[in-house]
Amino acid sequence: MAASSSDRQRVDPELLGFAQEIKRRREAAGLNQAELARLVNVARSYISHVERGRTKCRRDFAIRVDRALNANGEIVQSWDELLEIIKTIKYPAHFANFPKSEAAAVMLRGYEASSVYGLFQTEAYARFLLPEEEAFKSRMRRQELLKKNLPPVISVVLDESILYREVDCKKTMEEQLEYLIELSYRERINSVHSRGEAVIRPLPVVSRGFR
Repeated sequence: MAASSSDRQRVDPELLGFAQEIKRRREAAGLNQAELARLVNVARSYISHVERGRTKCRRDFAIRVDRALNANGEIVQSWDELLEIIKTIKYPAHFANFPKSEAAAVMLRGYEASSVYGLFQTEAYARFLLPEEEAFKSRMRRQELLKKNLPPVISVVLDESILYREVDCKKTMEEQLEYLIELSYRERINSVHSRGEAVIRPLPVVSRGFR
């Protein structure tokens, strides 16, 4: 069935340049969508959505694609440029003040599908995802609220795949998983993980030796 005009209108023009960059580099590498999907640990349909400008992928996905296609950081740079365009065009003015609002909040809720919640990331984990120094420092500054005498109540659901997806190296993941366990014992933090649809479990005990 042909796509309706309303479906076509859902494609954000800001995404098309990045989408075309991914497709061009994939084809130049001699890979089909399924092959690239296996290399970066996502479904083939996700690659299709990205290449058609149907989804705003995360930066860690851009990093994995950049490495899989030997793009020497150019795909990540395109993603960063896309983010700046979207911020300028799409974000409401009050979004720029989000860190300030977050720091003053009494309750925070979040869901993460592909990486550890920003406030719960270790320095090594965050630095790998945020190689730009200012972005990394901003993430660390946001985490200062966890050190308050009375921090906000934080409830976060993590997709279970995050716990098994290696970021950077085994040592980084071991430290990150141990930190998540440490956080789970704090009185005002509720962190659980989900597998599939509507199945919620407390964080598992993770021993050393990430695999």
